Amino acid sequence: MRKTYFRPAGLVYGTDARAIIAENRGAALGGFSSIAYTLVEVIERDGAKIERRFETFSTTLSNRFPPPCGEGQGWGSASPVANHPPPQ
Repeated sequence: MRKTYFRPAGLVYGTDARAIIAENRGAALGGFSSIAYTLVEVIERDGAKIERRFETFSTTLSNRFPPPCGEGQGWGSASPVANHPPPQ
């Protein structure tokens, strides 16, 4: 069975990261606007065979994988720990 994995690369920090995100030339890493990635390593595995390649960030490519945990869902979307009531 063929599986595809994505790994962010080409990290940029600070004001440069915010500018790249605003210009849609990269995406926020983990939802933090102070860290952006501009490349994506695409790793494809088919049994023992592994292929890797780097692609520049594009909105088309970013639509192929889900957002990082917590991004776009709000921080309270995770299931509560057993026997721990949700915050009021």
